[in-house]
Amino acid sequence: MTKTIYSLFLVGLFLTLSLPLHAQVYYSDEKANYEILIDKSVYQVKAQLKENIPGSRRLQMAKSRLRLKAVDLVGNYIIFKNTVINHDNKEELFEAFVDYSQLHFEAQINHFTATAWDNCGASRCIYFQCNKEDFTIEESSYFQVDLNQLLQSNFDRKRSLSAACLLFQEEDNDIKESRDIEGFFLSGRGKLETEYQHLLKLHPYSQLQYSLFESDSILEASTYQAFELPISNCNFERLIKYKILFTCAPYNKKKAAFNELEEALNEMKGLWWEIQSFAIDERNKADFPGFENATSFDVVMAYPAALNIYGLQITSPGEFYQKALVSFAEEDFKKTIEWLQNEINLNGFSSETLNLIGATYRLKDHPEKGLPFLLLAYNMNPETLYLKGNISLCLSILDFPNLDALNAYYLQTPNLDNWSRNQIEK
Repeated sequence: MTKTIYSLFLVGLFLTLSLPLHAQVYYSDEKANYEILIDKSVYQVKAQLKENIPGSRRLQMAKSRLRLKAVDLVGNYIIFKNTVINHDNKEELFEAFVDYSQLHFEAQINHFTATAWDNCGASRCIYFQCNKEDFTIEESSYFQVDLNQLLQSNFDRKRSLSAACLLFQEEDNDIKESRDIEGFFLSGRGKLETEYQHLLKLHPYSQLQYSLFESDSILEASTYQAFELPISNCNFERLIKYKILFTCAPYNKKKAAFNELEEALNEMKGLWWEIQSFAIDERNKADFPGFENATSFDVVMAYPAALNIYGLQITSPGEFYQKALVSFAEEDFKKTIEWLQNEINLNGFSSETLNLIGATYRLKDHPEKGLPFLLLAYNMNPETLYLKGNISLCLSILDFPNLDALNAYYLQTPNLDNWSRNQIEK
């Protein structure tokens, strides 16, 4: 749909802006930040440059460009306000709406006026304004919005926890999307407070090991600082932050972090979170020796879904794993577990090792012990051979209520190995 503007008069007036306007929504692009300000009778756009532009000619060119953008934003705002978007935080989605819709509208516009340049702090700003009665959108410009696509667009633009929280309020988030966004923040690529960013940079891929076996005053102090920060009631934010804290925390704080994480997972919507919550409900706690005496292997089993994989020592399978393969082939499952404990505790984590632990416990009739290792393996590398079949079998034995949905998802994933496919299709 093309934008047709009728009777458009762009008048450069020096206005005295004393109207009781207030910001409704905001927008930002590579050139400027914009505020759309509204009262009962006026639309106004404040545009503030991100960089200083020298020279009157270049300023005039910038003014013309910003004027066109202001017209576009007012039109988008009118359509946005009149579009049904069933979301509690609708106003936060305006930037995403503009990006998502790439809107071309038909309108009648009269007397869209501009002020002279002004100084707004360290940069220049300018205002554009028109009366509401002078900006009319044609009915043909309105359309229906796909909320999930809009929320995804909002996250793609902002890459923030608040945008992720809005996205995960909806139920239609598949496992890959959920896992990818979780990993985006746990790896430190997403926007987190400085204290969390600092914490993630301390001993990357070794944080669990340091929290259990080393006395590191800097890691401990940084963890306490992060614990003191307020955390919103957004369950996704709580999930991210308490996984980071559980992995890094000293003995006396790990249980508190886990309890908060468990509560957040219980409230999350989506299959990925449901599986993690189920693993916690089914977990084996009886064999846990306490954090003071626990190994990395013990922590994984007793506290499923609690670890940040970017705080674990991830390696290739080593000597103990090769010995475990021999014992597994001989169906000596007790010896297999002993070798795999050594592999985890002395060499480190690999998705292959974790998958074999899960398979061994399943064959020992303890799927509740194996499931935490399988989910951790999936978080590291979902393409691990036989992994999806092992997860499906364990969940089937444990009567996971949403197994059909998980199996349907797995059967649609590319590169599903034949053994896993056969187990899932049984």
